Amino acid sequence: MRGPILLVEIAFGAYCRYLQLRDRARLGNHYRSAMRQTSNGEVPSRNLHWEAPLVSHRQSLTFQYIKNYVTHNVLSDRAPINVQALANAIGVSHIPVREALFRASHEGLIRHRAEKGFFAKSLSQTDIVQACSISRAIAVVGLDEVFLHGHQEAIVAVGLSAERCRRALCESANADHAFWWIEAIIRRLARTCYPRQPRWHLLRIFDQTLAFRRVVSHESQAAFELAPMLAQLTEQIAAKRLDLAVGSIDAIIAHEMNRFTVHYQRYAEAVMRARRLQNSSAGTMEGVLLNIARPALVKRGNRNPQQHH
Repeated sequence: MRGPILLVEIAFGAYCRYLQLRDRARLGNHYRSAMRQTSNGEVPSRNLHWEAPLVSHRQSLTFQYIKNYVTHNVLSDRAPINVQALANAIGVSHIPVREALFRASHEGLIRHRAEKGFFAKSLSQTDIVQACSISRAIAVVGLDEVFLHGHQEAIVAVGLSAERCRRALCESANADHAFWWIEAIIRRLARTCYPRQPRWHLLRIFDQTLAFRRVVSHESQAAFELAPMLAQLTEQIAAKRLDLAVGSIDAIIAHEMNRFTVHYQRYAEAVMRARRLQNSSAGTMEGVLLNIARPALVKRGNRNPQQHH
């Protein structure tokens, strides 16, 4: 009985190895074609989804693509994510895609149901309130004066960036990218001012609520309300006025929680629209995709499969 089982295991291992070699050869051809076009002064073709680092970091970039896909978009929570469509869009087999989806489920970005697949998460008002409360507690408790002292130069640099962002948003008549500018400042603040554990929890909350916050956000609000509050917070942290920084964190969380509660209906409508689109397309559409320009936020893998509006 052991003989047939051993043969099956060997055959399966050989098949997985074949898929890996096929993906490596395909990605190598993409890279060589892009390099030839670049050396000839041409613009690389749009069907070349990935750049050179994917050859050595295929799994990492596949996960980044999947992570961007599930966090930047409002997806239907009643139909499984189409693994094959993602694999075709990236240009790899379904194995690294499933590995990336498993990792995303472990980070709480999506749900995995045994024998059913991977499903997107929809956030309730209670989930949003809890996320705001938890992020407030982590942001306050995680402030460590000793850690801040060792990263003083980086914190000052973040403060200068926040001030430039505030001035640019307030003076610019076109604030199409305001949300992503503010998002970049928030994430940079978390990475610079907090040790590893609280930083990880804050960034995970940001990822879990990214699509929701994008749907309910107004560019004018980000420009004239949140940007000055962030600039003030970074200035207080740089000056090590932690008592004032805690007050600023409370003000930002209260402002955001109120805005999220008032405009939650927009997100609920987006989720319902994603469900209707998925039903009408017989499972070929993943949901409502936010085709929004993200300057300097996603440099690779920013193509979403089957984009519809």
